[in-house]
Amino acid sequence: MSSVLDVLPIVVWCVVFGLRYFLFNILPKYTPVEVLGAEEVDVLIDHSRSICMKKLGPVHSKVKIKRLPKKLIGQYDGSSSMIYIDLKKMITLELSVNDLIATVIHEFVHERQNLIDKNFSKKYQEWNRKVGYDNNPYEIEANQLGSRLAPSVIKSAFND
Repeated sequence: MSSVLDVLPIVVWCVVFGLRYFLFNILPKYTPVEVLGAEEVDVLIDHSRSICMKKLGPVHSKVKIKRLPKKLIGQYDGSSSMIYIDLKKMITLELSVNDLIATVIHEFVHERQNLIDKNFSKKYQEWNRKVGYDNNPYEIEANQLGSRLAPSVIKSAFND
């Protein structure tokens, strides 16, 4: 005869698997970043890159997970063609998969802005000085495209 302790691991597995299934298949937009594994983050980044390439044009930057200063959760570095995402800060802030995807897209938009305009960095800093970060037209465009394209990434990533 089985004891409760014999069956408990199976019950726990079913609950966890069922929760993950629900989060990733029913409510992927609201899934907390903290439940993602490294492979799932990589898949979402790859899908974000793919959607950006279809909608915005070529993007080449590599994406690396690392700690960032201050309030930054994402950063594009044009000098090294790198995009940095602070996953730990996103977890601390209880951000969602949608937020992660929108942030990655946002940074790819900055890459495109930099490729299109050779004076991007200088103009970006000038706009920050004149109107501040939130009213910087480069930031407004990146925020809008991140929000607009994130649902396409979710749809492609979670329906594959």
